[in-house]
Amino acid sequence: ETPVVTPAAPQPVATPPAEPVAPVIPPPVAPPETAASPATTPADASAHPNTTAPVVDPAVQARLDAARKVVDDIYALYQKEDNPPESNTWFSKRLKSQYQQVEKYESTHDVLIFDFDPIINGQDWDIQGVKTVATPQGENVQVVATFKNSGKSEKITYTMVLEGTTWKIDDIRSEKWDLRKLLRVPKEE
Repeated sequence: ETPVVTPAAPQPVATPPAEPVAPVIPPPVAPPETAASPATTPADASAHPNTTAPVVDPAVQARLDAARKVVDDIYALYQKEDNPPESNTWFSKRLKSQYQQVEKYESTHDVLIFDFDPIINGQDWDIQGVKTVATPQGENVQVVATFKNSGKSEKITYTMVLEGTTWKIDDIRSEKWDLRKLLRVPKEE
């Protein structure tokens, strides 16, 4: 008798274990830039790498820098001199005229209308940590100075106007006063 040979069942072929596949992650997409949050300084740009500083017209930037330098130079004098020049030397023609009218009234009426230095918001000073920021205000420039005077925080805002080729102070304000409003001669009765 012939033996019956049954074919052997196919043996499964062993396959090597599959290598783990890393998921595909798309690169981050930068959020669209908005006008409300552009970086304005190099420090801001590094803090927000997906935004860029707005392009500033070089002529505008030169105006801002020149007006700010006047204020910086004034505070530099206060930091190194015991007796800086009268603040009205930096005033615009209009503000200087107003200041001189008050001085004249004070001397002829033996009264004191204005008795502090608006640059430092006081009479005595020990100025530290001056920082200034300039922004355009139409044809003028606004410069905000922050500093400590004898340990007290101060914030003084300057309105700067261009007279000829020189930036002059046309008004000075703190949170509590406005120099133009302080420099008023009382009406004669």
